[in-house]
Amino acid sequence: MGQIFQKVQQQFKPKKIKLFMLGLWCSGKTTMLYRMKLGQVVRTIPTIGFNIEEIQYNDFVFEITESGGGDRIYPLFRHYMPGKDGMIVIVDSSDFSYQQLLQNTFKDCIDKIYVDKKIPVLILANKSDKCKYTDNEILQYVGVHDIENKIFYNIIHTNCMSGEGINQAFDWLYQTFSKQ
Repeated sequence: MGQIFQKVQQQFKPKKIKLFMLGLWCSGKTTMLYRMKLGQVVRTIPTIGFNIEEIQYNDFVFEITESGGGDRIYPLFRHYMPGKDGMIVIVDSSDFSYQQLLQNTFKDCIDKIYVDKKIPVLILANKSDKCKYTDNEILQYVGVHDIENKIFYNIIHTNCMSGEGINQAFDWLYQTFSKQ
């Protein structure tokens, strides 16, 4: 009887998808994470370490691990990224400083951690109200073209403050992981 109940319960349990959120400092990662979770802007401070939040969307639960953006934390990624089903990359679409650092970090994460599988990557071009760049320039900034054979991706323009693009981001994640 207990096994039958467990099987029925499993059918209605939301599917958990684990995602890693990557981006440089001041790109809006923490603000985006809590905007996604709470539906409102909360006051944040620079992240020291990692934030992990679960967000229910339809019949999925997205567990998002968001990292601090300082270069001292990047070596720790290898401990937090294994077992993740995909990645969200947050880009400040108004400021392309530190391009090489972002490209190297992104490429290292894909090359060293996701060795045997092609993963979904959602690129959020944040601060869309101040965006100065085309989608192709954003993809070049992230370094997508160097690792296109290891990922499939989408780019969505977002704004944490207004909520622009957040529903589209969840829709893409939902559709992508529904196919798997």
